Amino acid sequence: MFTDCEAEHGCQKFHKPCFKVVSTQKTWEEARQHCEDLGSILATIHSKEENNFVLSLMNDGQRTIGASDTASEGNWVWLDGEDWGRFEFWGGSNPNGQENENCLMISDGVWNDAPCDLKRHYICKTEKSA
Repeated sequence: MFTDCEAEHGCQKFHKPCFKVVSTQKTWEEARQHCEDLGSILATIHSKEENNFVLSLMNDGQRTIGASDTASEGNWVWLDGEDWGRFEFWGGSNPNGQENENCLMISDGVWNDAPCDLKRHYICKTEKSA
């Protein structure tokens, strides 16, 4: 379980939420389920400060985070139910994948819509502050 926020367990705290970078690669749905099994969700980002913190956890590469537009194309939804429009950090012409790219990832420091079935590293988030 994702019950504490200690660096020795691979976790980092940002105010109240705690983030865990997972080094295995999974599809978006597999990553969502694994985070849920840990008592958390795929990471959601609601401010520039939180985005910068998540970026600081990433050494390089791409990481899956917790939003998609699978239910309705173009209507992005965070897994935690928070309003989408509070903060966005899309790169270039993204989102641009239409029906083929419905899951959110961070790549090269910006957000990108990507195919949900590609396996990537991911980040879990919990509101537990223990």
